[in-house]
Amino acid sequence: MRLPFTVEQFYDVFREYNEALWPAPVFLTALAVVTVAFVLAPRPGSGVAVSAALAVLWAWLGVAYHLAFFTAINPLAYAFGALSLAGAAVFLWQGVVRRRLA
Repeated sequence: MRLPFTVEQFYDVFREYNEALWPAPVFLTALAVVTVAFVLAPRPGSGVAVSAALAVLWAWLGVAYHLAFFTAINPLAYAFGALSLAGAAVFLWQGVVRRRLA
């Protein structure tokens, strides 16, 4: 399968993302680690906390990575961004609003 971008272009997107949004990746990684802790040691409200964190992470992926940066080298990034935002909406609705994820 032939990709619509080179390896160098792909790495450039990561570099541009990290340079433009630093230190956000550090905070997002910390959020992910805390989320794993809530999964490994559940307590009351863990399902909502994990769902909220996943909604934030998926929304960030959709907007800050796919739509803001990856679209520069891949037109399918618009679809990836939309799917990521849809995933964020599902976590928000099912896990936070309806509290159906545990």
